Amino acid sequence: MRYLHYDAARLCEYISVSGLLVAQCDFESKAPPNAVDVSAIQTMLKRSETLWGTALPYYLWISKSAEGNTASLAEAVAQIESSADQEKFLIVAYQDGGLISVSGIRLPFQVDARKADWWGPYKSASRSSR
Repeated sequence: MRYLHYDAARLCEYISVSGLLVAQCDFESKAPPNAVDVSAIQTMLKRSETLWGTALPYYLWISKSAEGNTASLAEAVAQIESSADQEKFLIVAYQDGGLISVSGIRLPFQVDARKADWWGPYKSASRSSR
């Protein structure tokens, strides 16, 4: 399930209240993931406003573990969407501003968000903005 968010407050609150952790994962799985603070979501939202069609070279993996995922973005999306785990989801900067959340089931913070079934992970981050 894919949803578009223009505000990160409900996302961040859900993560904090649920005791979930955030890991920054390489878009193409070329570098190991690293644990980041939940504030990285607000930073990602701000950066999305200036991407103008390019992609960030990373996505955020949210789960009970700070280890993150070593999968590429496309692999991570397929893995998450096939799971009913409410304690695992992804956050990706949308290239035209906003955040895309990806989950296997509809999560509470996604209730008021716009469906983004049209969005798909990019195969290459070669056009990425750092």
